[in-house]
Amino acid sequence: MLEVKRPTLLLNKDISVRNLKHIKKKADLQNVSLRPHFKTHQSTHVGKWYKEEGIEKITVSSVTMAKYFSQDWNNIMIAFPINILEIETLNSITNRCKISLLVDNFSVLDYLDKNLLKRVNIYIKIDVGYKRAGIVYDKFSDIDVIINFCSKSKYLSFKGFVSHFGNTYNSNGKKEIINTYKKSIEKLKVLNDIYPNYEISVGDTPSSSLVDNFPEFISELRPGNFIFYDLFQYSIGSCNINDIAVRMVCPIVSVYRDRGEVLIYGGSVHFSKDFIKNKKK
Repeated sequence: MLEVKRPTLLLNKDISVRNLKHIKKKADLQNVSLRPHFKTHQSTHVGKWYKEEGIEKITVSSVTMAKYFSQDWNNIMIAFPINILEIETLNSITNRCKISLLVDNFSVLDYLDKNLLKRVNIYIKIDVGYKRAGIVYDKFSDIDVIINFCSKSKYLSFKGFVSHFGNTYNSNGKKEIINTYKKSIEKLKVLNDIYPNYEISVGDTPSSSLVDNFPEFISELRPGNFIFYDLFQYSIGSCNINDIAVRMVCPIVSVYRDRGEVLIYGGSVHFSKDFIKNKKK
């Protein structure tokens, strides 16, 4: 029995690699490129497991994270609208690493073109319903302005579109996840009909885990949480309980029998403020 004296993270490598193999096989069968998101683990050691399975390109969520992983990876997408205040860090990333940036407004392009020291790929962040970031999928005039600017730029090479179906995380079961995915794909098809010659990259763990057939215009998958999964993913139907590869073990310091609660050594601020509320049947 493992002796735990303080909050301790336990990670099962065998389950993690099994999860990775499953998603990689699915992508390969569909002829879709897999660019996994590394914000879940943020570890060069875990990153080696991906390399061993033939992964050649990755996704991160910040310039700082891209800098960290550039020691081992030569193809990195920063899948969050670029923060131009980090231009110095961006320019310091080794030239052997191909960098892809996301934009969802025209205003940053001129700054990037004037201050970058090497050529980068540009993708437009597309909103198909999540409403967190991105240009709405049918705002073609806004999209055209960005594509046209990149076509004349010295350092910006336009490659395509990126979308994240984050609203799948609000689902109550597999059926809702699939329905959200289908609605999102329908909107991206509209985009692809107008711009058929560009890449379309999508990525969320729930739909990537459950969908087996992707339309031909989807070029890339970018799920991240699938490597470990968690109880939240299990609760919405993304995975089975035996797919969860990680757990945080915390000592119990007090028991409150009258209200059926315990106090653990490990607070929400340190871990996460996410929670699952069981529905009474």
